[in-house]
Amino acid sequence: MKSRYLVPLAEGGDGPPMFIVPAAGATFFSFVTLARTLSAPGPIYSYSLTELEVSDSKHLTLEDIAEVLLEELRAVRPHGPYYLGGHCWGGVVALHMASCLEAAGEDVKGVFLMESFVPVAIGGHRAASASTGATFKGVMDEILEQTLRDARAKLARMPKKHADRLLELTANHIETGSVYDPATLETSLRLFRTDTHDDVAFRGWDSLCSGSFSVQSVPGDTNSMLEKPHVDTLCGELEAFIKACV
Repeated sequence: MKSRYLVPLAEGGDGPPMFIVPAAGATFFSFVTLARTLSAPGPIYSYSLTELEVSDSKHLTLEDIAEVLLEELRAVRPHGPYYLGGHCWGGVVALHMASCLEAAGEDVKGVFLMESFVPVAIGGHRAASASTGATFKGVMDEILEQTLRDARAKLARMPKKHADRLLELTANHIETGSVYDPATLETSLRLFRTDTHDDVAFRGWDSLCSGSFSVQSVPGDTNSMLEKPHVDTLCGELEAFIKACV
């Protein structure tokens, strides 16, 4: 099977492979610097989500998108162990992919999230109080609006036809996360976050993990954490997490 979305970023060693999901509407380019910097036990793969056609993904759920990505993961590595991770919205997709692999009896060594905001079903609908839920919604609305503004700015030089398609795709991906009610993981889960956003955007991840959960602060912001010089710190902490999962 020829991969349509999956892209190899680093050959690595003969250890467990790593599959990283980019942010909504993004590509594997997000992780090129990370892949060159990270000392991983096995090969590193990512996905080009911009290759998803709007007609293919519109109105689909996050679970549907995760299944498409899992199909290609299984084509190159039918059985575990695996490491899975994701950036921003991609972290939620990676979490669901990991839960599906665990349900199939596969060995997921660990899951890492990079500036991934807790699913709305956890931070909003299941909030401890109405005021907490309202605060969460306000913070997330602001973050999502900023995400779309940033996307528009990045696509400003692109022909309108293509820019509109990618903006629609990005908005659709974000929408799938707003209605996703996640499963619980058995493996280790670590959140790498910057100080850019309010703590409320990250509260609740621990409720999704029956294994160990931890939070690690890293420098930069949502995007610069993946680039020099901040990615050096991120990779050092990620390598420590991988070693702890062995």
